[in-house]
Amino acid sequence: MFLDAEVAQNPYRDERLPREDRAEMFRLLILPAIALPLAAASLPTAKPEEVGLSSERLGRIHEMVMRHVEARDISGAVTIVARRGRVVHFEAHGLMDIEARKPMTKDALFRLASSSKPVTAAAILMLMEEGKLKLTDPVARYIPEFKNSKVALETVRGAVPMSDQASAADRYYQVPASHDITIIDLLTHTSGLATGGITNADVQGLLKARMPTDTLADFIPRLGALPLDFQPGTQSPPG
Repeated sequence: MFLDAEVAQNPYRDERLPREDRAEMFRLLILPAIALPLAAASLPTAKPEEVGLSSERLGRIHEMVMRHVEARDISGAVTIVARRGRVVHFEAHGLMDIEARKPMTKDALFRLASSSKPVTAAAILMLMEEGKLKLTDPVARYIPEFKNSKVALETVRGAVPMSDQASAADRYYQVPASHDITIIDLLTHTSGLATGGITNADVQGLLKARMPTDTLADFIPRLGALPLDFQPGTQSPPG
C-alpha cells in the first residue's frame, strides 16, 4: 500500500493514524512495497482461493483503505497482494489529485520516503547472508566519502542552541569520530548522520542547493563532508 505523494505532506493528514490501525496499515505497506514493481513486470494472476487466501477477506482491504480516505487520513492508495508468485489482489483506491478529483490509478507514482527503510534493511540482510558484507563493516569501505568522519560539538557547551542562520563555525566545532560509521549504525539510526541535530541547517542547505540533474555521485561527497551530530553508535536521533 502506498500513500498518495508523501503522507507527511498530505493536506488531509492532520494527525497520526489511530493506534489500532497502525499494525494493519503496516502489514499492507511492506508487501506491496516489494510486490508492486513485480506486478508491473506481468506476474501471473490467480484467484485468491487457488493460493490459500480468501476473496472475502481480501475485499476488506478496499473497505479499510476507504475508511481512511473518508476520514481524510490519506487521499488515496494502491494495494497489491501476491502469494506463491501470483497476484491475487491489485486495486487503486481514492484520489491521486484532490483538487481535480482525479481517481487513483494502479500505475501512479509515489514517494516512498521512510517506507524504503524496511526494504533496504531486508536487502542488506540478504547480502549479509550471502557473505558479501558484515553489519560491522565501515560504510567507507563501500562509499569512501564517509571515511574519517568528524563530529560536531556545540561551540559553547550547555548554551541555548543558536539560530540555524548562524554560521557553522559559530554553532559548532569538530572533533574526530570515535569510529567511521558502520552499516549497523545506519540500520539502527545511530550513525549521527543528518539526524536533525546541530548540523541540520547545513543538511537543509545541501538539500536546497541540489540541482535536478544531481546524481548520488554528485550529492554523496557533499553529505560525507558534513560532520555528524553525535559520536556514531552512542545515541538515537531525537524523536
